[in-house]
Amino acid sequence: MKTSYNLACLPKVCLLGGIKYLVDLLDHKVLEVQKNACGALRNLVYGRTTDDNKIAVKNDGGIPALLRLLRKTVDAEMRELITGVLWNLSSCDGVKMPIIRDALTTLTNNVVIPHS
Repeated sequence: MKTSYNLACLPKVCLLGGIKYLVDLLDHKVLEVQKNACGALRNLVYGRTTDDNKIAVKNDGGIPALLRLLRKTVDAEMRELITGVLWNLSSCDGVKMPIIRDALTTLTNNVVIPHS
């Protein structure tokens, strides 16, 4: 089942504590596990109706975990997934300022400058 196509499951993952497990998997040693966790988070925070999930990602340490991963990855697909999650998170007012405050330097140094 793909979460991006089953909107009913999006809030359930948050209510059942699944977001914390996905955030924890961002620190896993296997790249494929990191990619899958990041892709799932991106889907769970897509759109305007997922603000509870976005707040949960922030509260569960998701922004620092995403930034740690962005700083250490050399995989282009992983960088794209991470920036996609941060982009989706940024549409929530309660998460926007922590992203600006905590992520701007890392995004500039690891995404913008290398690709300009």
